[in-house]
Amino acid sequence: MAQREMSRALSSECSISEELEMLAEIYVDELVVLNENDGDRCGKRVAWLELELRPSTAQVLASQHVCLTLSISVPREYPKETPTFEIRKPRGLSDAHIDSMLAELHGRAAERKGTPMLFELIELVKDHLTDNNRPFGSCSLCLYNFKNDDSFHRTDCYHYFHTKCIADYISFLEKTESEALCPVCRLNVVVDALLLTVQSDENEEADDVMSSVSSSLWACMNSFVLFL
Repeated sequence: MAQREMSRALSSECSISEELEMLAEIYVDELVVLNENDGDRCGKRVAWLELELRPSTAQVLASQHVCLTLSISVPREYPKETPTFEIRKPRGLSDAHIDSMLAELHGRAAERKGTPMLFELIELVKDHLTDNNRPFGSCSLCLYNFKNDDSFHRTDCYHYFHTKCIADYISFLEKTESEALCPVCRLNVVVDALLLTVQSDENEEADDVMSSVSSSLWACMNSFVLFL
């Protein structure tokens, strides 16, 4: 009922202005209105929106491993005419996944033609990012593709490496007293966070090894007792 009432309210002559106000309240830090055109008596009409979108992880930035910029071109006759979309600066996403998102965006826009749709389309992209919150591609140091069980590290500049690869790289830089820079874009790498990640991964691996050794020893002891 509430959704139908909102749709009726936003289907008025000034619907785009009301819809933008709602989006600005929801996407406080993500939404930028790049261009507005003077409209009729309702005031300005938006022409171009841009949003920096990341997975929904309860605002835990360290858990957001992929991202993109979604550009939406809203025609003056919106929603009678559907928006067009562009995905820029994708990080950790395959070309096939990007093409799939664009196709789904255009399909959903066609289905919703004639009604306010921007919020639903933006959330569609966020859902894609949340469901695929793991980098696609290869480590930029060893060039091997990431596997599902691989431990990886994302730098603040959104480049991806196997945890051990980037740790060894940073260790080498420290030994040569060189500045810790991302090997892809040369921006600073936060070493403390990286070393903590590596230490945690190494402790987990050590625990796994000890658990495996203990299990093997226990099995041998039981076999020996049975033999006696």
